[in-house]
This record gives sequence, C-alpha cells and structure tokens, in this order.
Amino acid sequence: MLNLDEHERNALTLNSYEGPAKSLIYIGGCGRSGTTIIGFCIGNASETIDLGEVIDYARRCGKPIRFKEYPESREFWQAVTKRLQESPDWIGLTQFAKLQRRLDTHASFLPLLLVPFVLRPLGLVKYRKALKQFYEAIFAASNHSFYIDSSKYPSRLLHLSEIFDDNQLLAIYLIRDPAAVISSFRSTAGQTPKRPAAAILYYVTINSFFNLLFFIRRNIRSIAVRYEQFISQPESFLDRLSKIVPIDVEPAVNRIRAELPLTRGFLMTSNRMGQKWEVVLRKSKSGPTETLPVKSLAIRLLRRVFM
Repeated sequence: MLNLDEHERNALTLNSYEGPAKSLIYIGGCGRSGTTIIGFCIGNASETIDLGEVIDYARRCGKPIRFKEYPESREFWQAVTKRLQESPDWIGLTQFAKLQRRLDTHASFLPLLLVPFVLRPLGLVKYRKALKQFYEAIFAASNHSFYIDSSKYPSRLLHLSEIFDDNQLLAIYLIRDPAAVISSFRSTAGQTPKRPAAAILYYVTINSFFNLLFFIRRNIRSIAVRYEQFISQPESFLDRLSKIVPIDVEPAVNRIRAELPLTRGFLMTSNRMGQKWEVVLRKSKSGPTETLPVKSLAIRLLRRVFM
C-alpha cells in the first residue's frame, strides 16, 4: 500500500538539484487516470515541453499524431529522427522497435526489476543504449530545460532510472479512484473497451508494479498524486512540483486561475484531449465515483489498498 506522504518526503530528501540543463519528467499510472491533462498543465510552465506518450515513437515510425496538422510537432520529431540517423552506432528504428516490444512491456516488467540478468541475452544492454541515444536526441531537438513524457508504462520508468542520473529524472505517479477508471474503460472513446473484470486486473497490475518499483528502487525521485486532488487544486500540485524541481510554474498557474487555454506540446501520441491545440482546465470538486460498474465491495477494497 502506497503512503503518499512518505512518497513525497522521499522526493524532497533526494532533491539537491544542481543538475544538468536538460531533465525528464515522467508521468506514470493507469490509462484513463488523467496523465494527459497533467502533462498539459506542466507543459505550460516556463522552459518545459509536453511530449505526450513518447513510448509510441517506434510504433509510429517517428510520426506524431496529426502529423500534417501540427508543423511544430512534426519538425521537432523529424529533428529527433534525423539526429538518430546521423549517429554512427544507432541500431535503426526497426531493431529499436523490436527490442522495445520484447523488453519494454507490462509482461517484461517483473523480470526487468527482479532478474534483469536473464534478459541480457535478449538485448537488454543494446536496448538501453539505444534508449539513451533516443532521449539525448530529444533533448537536442529544442532548447527547453524540462521534457514531459507521459508514457505511463512502469517498464519504461524502470529503464529510464537506469540510463538517467538520479537528479535528471522525476517520476510523477498518478493514482485515480478505481471506480472512475473502470467506468472510463467501459466507454469506447475510440478504443477497445475493457470489461469490468479486465479493467480491475489492469488497475491492480499497473498500480502494484509502480508500488513495487518505488519500494525497491528508492533512489527514483518521485511524487504520488491523486487525480481527484489534482483536478480540484491544480495550483497546489504545481506548487508541490516547483519545490522538487526548479520549474517556474507561475505561467501555468496564471492560465489555470484565469481559465485560459493550456496549449499542447510536441505530442508523439495522446488521447483525444491531447489532439486538441488548446485545452481549458476547469477545476472539479467532485469526489469518488459512486455509480459503480462492479460490486462496491471490490471498489472499496481497491481504494483501501491503493489510495
């Protein structure tokens, strides 16, 4: 069970940030938990850029969503691809995608965390070297200081913790009320819906993986955020963030308070919200979802364990 206060104390204890000019903020958690809107908020702070779900770069062959409609995003990712292609020891997109499918999935997470040596014959060292080159190419493609990756996967965060210095990476772990997540998965929203039993299994798996990762890898700087608290007090969350990494959040806070649109970044992929050029965040005071798609006993148990 995650203790949120202890989780944040860990991040603050590790914060002696004198570090490099380029840093990564990784947003992890279940799908349908609000990672997109958190990315939008942070991406409107100074010197930050929201990249959406970077993990889809290989699957999409380097082409971001709505490739033709957003020239700034297209040019950014073309610059990333060009830099990789010019690197003499780059393994190539085909091989990179193949290794990602093998070593950067939910199924690979436990072996990666507990017995990584068994994956070395499958290309683990090669994949992490390529992953480091990939993020270095991202950092070189613009003059921002902070890059936001909302790929969500616990396996990707585990890899990142191996290739980045401790003070160059911050993980934001987003946890949402299970009833809301399960209800959201019942809606197609352009994607294949999940039955309640499958959604519960997914919710338990992903949140258990993140809890286990932070328990074993205590060197990972991280903050845990409840979606319901974030959506009711986004300014408070941004203030917490600014105490851990040196980000000027005032521009984002001012836009939220004035209910002005938040602009998108150079998103590789995202949900329907992320495909809009601007999003207005309207704060909500609603509590946990009580119209439950499954027996309330299961929901109460999930809340007790994970929230």
